[in-house]
Amino acid sequence: MTTQQINSNSPIQLKFSNDEMEEFFKVPNNYYTITNSSRYFMKFSRNLCDLLGYTHEELTRISYFNLIHPDDLKNTMANILSLSARRDSNDNTGQFTNRYMTKNNDVIWLKWSARVASNGLIYSVAHEVTSLMSKANAEQGVKTKDQLIEDFTETELQIFSFLSQRLGTCVSKQELYLHLYGDIKVQDQTINVHISNLRKKILGSAFTLKTAGKGRWKLLNKFETLY
Repeated sequence: MTTQQINSNSPIQLKFSNDEMEEFFKVPNNYYTITNSSRYFMKFSRNLCDLLGYTHEELTRISYFNLIHPDDLKNTMANILSLSARRDSNDNTGQFTNRYMTKNNDVIWLKWSARVASNGLIYSVAHEVTSLMSKANAEQGVKTKDQLIEDFTETELQIFSFLSQRLGTCVSKQELYLHLYGDIKVQDQTINVHISNLRKKILGSAFTLKTAGKGRWKLLNKFETLY
């Protein structure tokens, strides 16, 4: 067995055997993972198998992107890419919440804290927050995304879909123009009216639409900062 050296930011340097490191992955109520640039689990807590309903062998063969709820996939990809791009900086940690699908197609909410190392590996710990998210939705009478979509006009739906793909990042008026109309010129008021209507319709949902100034907007998931 080889040993790994851990810098504890003190004059003392501790050495742990691989067997001792295995004990760390057995801490209950936490789900630890080490993932690589190919989006596969290189190492993970055994209790992750119990949570998701897959065997250890199955989880080593499945890209974790295939386990993420389709509505959260793009936002998760954006978080991972952003984290990976900062691996050589001091700002190499991040947090995000997403939904995983179990083997039985149940939905599990997980809140992740992650750090990317200089070698590109991502070290993460997750906590299950399914009951908290369900409680928050129930208490606030939050509309689901499907319920929201029924209220949208075609243009509002296109805007909401585009903003959802860029969740948490600023989107400019010019980007919306290009997405909606291509090279066709339209008046600013056209976009402003749709944005105003959209902001009203998503009240009471999990989303909020913020003005970022200078013709920019940002769609946020209000629950991302609650837990």
